[in-house]
Amino acid sequence: MKKVEILGTEYTIDIQKENVLFDRCYGYCDCSAGQIVVKDFSESDEEMQSDNLQAFQDKILRHELI
Repeated sequence: MKKVEILGTEYTIDIQKENVLFDRCYGYCDCSAGQIVVKDFSESDEEMQSDNLQAFQDKILRHELI
């Protein structure tokens, strides 16, 4: 897990393979716990056929950070 500080608040970034919320989204920010969770696309996913899965994961993380 990585840590990042955003406007004086520390958040942990957690990349997970499985999460019940991934049925509805690929990432989320839990402000009350100071945690940003993003789906791990390091392995090929049946529903996701993209040439650059790491770039897609980075885009999701950027969205959650902002």
